[in-house]
Amino acid sequence: MPTRKTTPYYNSATDQSVFTQTGQLHVLGDEMWLDNRKFRYCRAVANLTAGYAATHRDGNVQILGETSSHIQATSDGDTTVNLKNLPGITVNEFAEGEFAVTEGTGEGYLYNITSNAATGGTSNSLTLTLSSDTPIRVGTVGGTSAGQLYDSKYVVQNMTASSTAPETAVCVPLVDVTSGNYFWGQVKGDCVMLAATRVITKGMPVTLAVNSTGRVMAPSTAHVMVVQASIGTGLIAARAATEWGVVNLNLE
Repeated sequence: MPTRKTTPYYNSATDQSVFTQTGQLHVLGDEMWLDNRKFRYCRAVANLTAGYAATHRDGNVQILGETSSHIQATSDGDTTVNLKNLPGITVNEFAEGEFAVTEGTGEGYLYNITSNAATGGTSNSLTLTLSSDTPIRVGTVGGTSAGQLYDSKYVVQNMTASSTAPETAVCVPLVDVTSGNYFWGQVKGDCVMLAATRVITKGMPVTLAVNSTGRVMAPSTAHVMVVQASIGTGLIAARAATEWGVVNLNLE
């Protein structure tokens, strides 16, 4: 019989040093395997609690409209993109994120960002540097091309406590993580998680709990694939709310 878990696997001082760091040691999204468990390298933009699901940071998306002439002209092979009429953006705010051209000339391409310059004020120019692996494939045209600019999916926060809208679970930290630190977040395999109002049931799908900060539950009919999508299957049941159970996590 499997041992019943009552706390997260890792949270000692030693574990903290292995699973979380103050400085970036790897590329965001790098993977690591421990036994049958898969982890991704992430950055926290809020304090995270071990055993609670972390979600992609809300709101850090810039819509690049054609009528605002945000995207300037580029040529095939360019690794520099100039954007205009944007709000204040800090240096490397979108580093390791993505630039997508979604409408007009050059549409249908997604590019990896290695760095960005800083802007000031509310209507400024911004220079993106793209990865040499993803240079511009089809040149853009100012006033015609439109798209989006967003940071890495591995920049994460707590699930919004009052949210009933769908949120994207990215990983589960196995240690407490301080805002601004980097860490290995679990994305696949057996994972200890905290139950919310509806308990974790062995063999049943598990979703993020609504009105929670990243706890999980066996969904009611109203929640299955409607409010929150399944993130895995219950493996060891949590028989009561706020009890720890084990989820066969399947976030990718």
